[in-house]
Amino acid sequence: RIEREDDTDPWPSDIQAMMVRDYHSSFGQGRKSGFQAGFWVLKPSQTHYNKLIEIIREGNYTGGFGRDNGWGGLGYGGFVGAMAMQGLVAYYYDVFVPGTWVELNNCRHNSVSA
Repeated sequence: RIEREDDTDPWPSDIQAMMVRDYHSSFGQGRKSGFQAGFWVLKPSQTHYNKLIEIIREGNYTGGFGRDNGWGGLGYGGFVGAMAMQGLVAYYYDVFVPGTWVELNNCRHNSVSA
């Protein structure tokens, strides 16, 4: 049995990734929690890789600590690793390929204490 963060979320028909969120690092209304970079299970995909490289090269990152900062100006920023993997991966899977990944229970998988 796989412990998920929210067991009521439907399972994707084609799971591309499994990950946990780093809820301890994000705070504030409208801000998004980052991806916990210590644990990530994924299907290798040249398409995903190319899109991540495209996002990085575009460089659409706004510094700061508000709901309109971070990647795409959508609140994926203002925490440790936001400009790197922790913010980028959360932004990518939420915005560009929603419904293709499963959020695992962060108490069971790669637990992080703050």
